[in-house]
Amino acid sequence: EEIVSQLGVSKSRIAGLVRSGAIVEIENPEVSFVHKGKKLDPEPYFQAKKFYSTESVLNYDKQTKNSSGNRTRIDKAFGIILVLILALFAVSCGGTKDIHTCTGTYCNQSAVKDSLKNVSMTEFIPVTRKAKIDGFGATMLISISGVLALNQVLVKLVNAGMNPAFQAGFRSLTAIIPMVLYMLWRKKRFSISDGSFVPGVICGVFFAFEFALLFKALEFTSVGRASMLFYTMPVWVALAAHFLIPGETLTPRRIVGLLLAVAGVSLALLKNDSPASENAFAGDLMALMGATGWAAIALIVRTSKLSKAVPEMQMLYQLIVSAPILIFIAWMQGEFFREMTPLLWGFFSFQVLGIVCLTFVLWFWVLSIYPASDMASFAFLTPLLGVILGALVFDEPLTINIIAAMALVGSGIYLVNKR
Repeated sequence: EEIVSQLGVSKSRIAGLVRSGAIVEIENPEVSFVHKGKKLDPEPYFQAKKFYSTESVLNYDKQTKNSSGNRTRIDKAFGIILVLILALFAVSCGGTKDIHTCTGTYCNQSAVKDSLKNVSMTEFIPVTRKAKIDGFGATMLISISGVLALNQVLVKLVNAGMNPAFQAGFRSLTAIIPMVLYMLWRKKRFSISDGSFVPGVICGVFFAFEFALLFKALEFTSVGRASMLFYTMPVWVALAAHFLIPGETLTPRRIVGLLLAVAGVSLALLKNDSPASENAFAGDLMALMGATGWAAIALIVRTSKLSKAVPEMQMLYQLIVSAPILIFIAWMQGEFFREMTPLLWGFFSFQVLGIVCLTFVLWFWVLSIYPASDMASFAFLTPLLGVILGALVFDEPLTINIIAAMALVGSGIYLVNKR
């Protein structure tokens, strides 16, 4: 209460200020706290710290304890977004160079404008599926993996301005309209009478479970560790599918991959050389549990009538069901917003449009062209890029422990997915 009185702001704003670095802890023989050049009495802070930590509100990055550090992280994230957007644009443009004669898999209107005058200049028309991934496909998959890895960075940054559960719920809520508009534009089928309703709702519940854990995990642990543990999902799918899906047996290669991934997870959990917070271990466990929620969704889709629905409808179920659940969780926690800024709103908007909507659509577009088994081999890239981006943006140390764990997990994911 004394801190609130000194600054004249709410408790949740205090938490956001400390987390974002606006309130800075100065480590010297006479510990003091400064906000906008004003020295604060530290004693009330120390008294309040235990309460806030218990409520999982006051968790700030131990690696960055100055306001310029947070600004640097935001600048880095913004730069990475621009690079990825330019890369995707360049790939899209480059992918048209060898297909204008209509001899490849795709033709665009410049080659057939006389016979296809109703086709958009930028629309590609699928002719046949490709038997293997070529340079264009590989570049697209690497770029998509980079965007998905960047998602963890953006979530951690936006956590400074939003309650994690509210961020996840609000993201689902705001992504519904763009997804519906896209489905209307592409004339995708809306249907709940095909037997997909019940499994779709169940998937939505697991979707809320998955992202409530992941977003909270990113408040406690590092981006690299959260990415590595969360993207073990294919391993748990392979393990469960052995018992639940006929024909999905654990081959010797898959068993080796499973053992490698489990060894990597165990190594990561047992030893953390540079914990991001005092609750880092809890954050690691949350990311791992989130992966099991994601695996449950994949299994439900494969074993139920939800598989009859188009991918966009599957995602729509998850968005519609998860939004109220996650927002209710945030309401129960008594906090929606913390310290939002225009730039954080921009990052949040990029999550909604660039990741949930655009990247999802791109992924299924690529999936419609290239073999799914070959695409799955790229699954290890996302956690690997997550570790790299965590080091670039948040200066997370690349210790021998995390490198070894990532190597084991990445190898395991590759072997589990390889057909």
